[in-house]
Amino acid sequence: FVAVLLMPVVAVNAFTESTSMRVPEISERYTPVKTYMIFDPCNTNKPGNRTVSCAQLRRQGHNLTTQYNITPHDKFLVWCDMETDGGGWTVIQRRSKTEGGGTEFERSKKDYDDGFYNSHSSSYWIGNENIHALTTSPNSKQVLRIEMTRNTKEKIIVQYTTFKVASKKDYYQLTIGGYSSPNGSDYDALKHQNGGRFVIADGSYHYDSCSRSRIS
Repeated sequence: FVAVLLMPVVAVNAFTESTSMRVPEISERYTPVKTYMIFDPCNTNKPGNRTVSCAQLRRQGHNLTTQYNITPHDKFLVWCDMETDGGGWTVIQRRSKTEGGGTEFERSKKDYDDGFYNSHSSSYWIGNENIHALTTSPNSKQVLRIEMTRNTKEKIIVQYTTFKVASKKDYYQLTIGGYSSPNGSDYDALKHQNGGRFVIADGSYHYDSCSRSRIS
């Protein structure tokens, strides 16, 4: 899955969640809103265990949608959506209206691997290594939800019950499947990106297969 941001986009977020009915958000190029999030159903309230996801924080009693530190791979400050469909969503990509020219996502491969954050606009990318850690933890199947606003102002909501990003040595290959749409859309945004490898091009990232919608 997962996300690619382009210069013309004004606002974007991304999150992930578990096998329950929760998921993140994506929007296509030149559109005003984009969000991705994921949910982690398992793990982790045992003493000594690190906080790896917003779902874990939600189970611990946190119910405010705001920024939290989590450590799926490296420690990272993320937005946790504690309201959508029960809460516990980890926002893996966020774009803000205050980005200033939309160039904040014109980054290097290393930046996309490690993640980056802008304290002024609160825009960020959680990083490929963190997404890999979140989506490949044992017994931690993820669900991806994407909410897209098209140029026509049409809002599309899609979700995928299978979402996994492979390791760096496998070029962060995307595994995506189990498409459905809560609002009846037939727009499968990531259909042609399944099995694709992560690529940096034109100041944004995408997977190396043809697609109908760019992730960032």
